[in-house]
Amino acid sequence: PSPTLEAARACGAGIVVDSGFSYTHSLPVFQRRVVGQAVKRLDAGGKVLTNYLKELVSYRSVNVSDMFHVVDACKEEVCRVCKEGAVSALQACAQKGGGSQVVQYVLPDGVDRKVGRVNAQDSEDSHVNAVAKEGEQPSPAEMKRRRQEEEATIELRSEPFMVPEVLFRPMDIGLNQLGVAELVASSVASLPLEMREACLSNVVVCGGNAAISGFKERLELELAPFVPSGQECHVRLAPPDPVTSAWHGGAAMARDKGTFYPTIITKRLYEEEGSMRVLERMKAASSW
Repeated sequence: PSPTLEAARACGAGIVVDSGFSYTHSLPVFQRRVVGQAVKRLDAGGKVLTNYLKELVSYRSVNVSDMFHVVDACKEEVCRVCKEGAVSALQACAQKGGGSQVVQYVLPDGVDRKVGRVNAQDSEDSHVNAVAKEGEQPSPAEMKRRRQEEEATIELRSEPFMVPEVLFRPMDIGLNQLGVAELVASSVASLPLEMREACLSNVVVCGGNAAISGFKERLELELAPFVPSGQECHVRLAPPDPVTSAWHGGAAMARDKGTFYPTIITKRLYEEEGSMRVLERMKAASSW
């Protein structure tokens, strides 16, 4: 690691990019405390991506408007972030004729298939060809299985990379807000000058969307124009797993009685004064 990154870690400085189910946050941290005035939020997360994928699939292929969990599982398995952006990915797909970019996803039927899966088209085709060469005919049960899978298969072409593109280009769905990279840059611009270099040198990405293939690399690429000359920007996934890192952080906080107990309020006080009292306690404990 570079000296700047080591210094940032030593003083507990960095930016946490938490892209979860409902929102995406950019949270600058200095001396292991959140800098509240520099926190920024994008009103897009995993739920928005899943709903967008539902709309695309329902319009182009099969009506899956009532199958949120099925589409959510499909999104987690097939979606990927294109490093160069959606336009470049579409151009590459057109140049290759689109065939190599098609993903076939078999929907669950609730009987034989409890969960959906990506159809291993190449391996199945090779098996069919091998059977044909030997002069054998598939059994009736095998033919029925293939027919059922064909009926329950959706083809995804541009959707796997257009859906997560929303996090970097919210205007694709009409959301007039900053993308993830601009969100981080806005957080840095809201920090005092003496904090900016340390925080920008240590960007930690967590949340379910961080597990999408290419997310970290795309964020690092798009942050590059915002990094002043002579400074460094390192983007890494939160260990041990970006999906569960928030839980691990909460568990660590709960074990630290000196930090956790001042943030607790009673159920009665919460019912009387609401969530604002919780926020006040959190701010007082973390020195926002």
